[in-house]
This record gives sequence, C-alpha cells and structure tokens, in this order.
Amino acid sequence: MTSMSFHSISGRHVLWALLAFFGVVTAVNGVMVWLAISSFSGLETVNAYQKGLRYNEALAMRAVQEQLGWEIGMTYDPDIGRIQVIYTDNRGHPINDLVVTAEIIRPTHRGHDQKISLHAQEPGLYGATVLLPLVGQWRVKITAERSDGTRFLMEQDLWQT
Repeated sequence: MTSMSFHSISGRHVLWALLAFFGVVTAVNGVMVWLAISSFSGLETVNAYQKGLRYNEALAMRAVQEQLGWEIGMTYDPDIGRIQVIYTDNRGHPINDLVVTAEIIRPTHRGHDQKISLHAQEPGLYGATVLLPLVGQWRVKITAERSDGTRFLMEQDLWQT
C-alpha cells in the first residue's frame, strides 16, 4: 500500500489565497478604469432631452417620406473622396430640382463634422467631393428639399479607409 501525504491547509494559506484573489481583482479593475478614462473622447449628446421630445416629429416625417415612395441610393468613393446620391420617384423617374445637403458626422470625435452641398450632375444625381480627415466610420445625414417644401431625410454610415 502506498502512503499518501496530504498537506494541511493552514490559516496562512487561506490568507495568501484571499490576498492574491483580491489583488488580481483590484489590478484588473484598475486597468479597466485607466482604459476607460484614457480613451473617453468627451463626446456626449448635446440637448438630449430636446432631441427626445422631437422623436414623434421624426416618426411623422418618416411616414410622409414612405408615402412619397422615393428611392434613394448613396455611394462614396474613398479613393477620390466623392459622395453621390441618386433620387428616383415611385415610378423610377429621376427627381430633379432638389436642394441637397449632407451633414457628415464623426460619431467618436469632436471637431471633424462637416456640412456640404451636393450639386446636380445629371438628372436625379447629386454629388460633391468631401475630405474626411480620419479613417473609420462616419455618419451621413442627407436632406433633399423641393421648392414646394417637400423634404426627404436619409441617414447612412460610410467608412473612410
């Protein structure tokens, strides 16, 4: 028969195990706090309450846009910095005589947002050149307005490489 020797656990072992456990937890929490503080850009929603109150207006506008039946397609060529938007009505005909503007927003950094006008290039096609100084995700909010006051809003993400 083989003799087995068991090492008894003493109070000192328990103390070191508890100190090691809480030491690891504290170190991990410290690293997480440091990462959170050092990577926070300070970006926050300005006037969040007022934007929340306008939510019903946005829903009503979206319903009107669905009734119009317009089709919109946006393309972005990062090599030349060209953004183009094409508008067609519910029968597939190009929509002309629009005033088209784009608000290009960097969701994670302040100071890089831009507003540009898109100019008619061919029937229903509007475009402009835009310089995006940072790589990554951008949010584009495009507004098209007719002379009769009809407005159409579109939002889309694009990526700058």
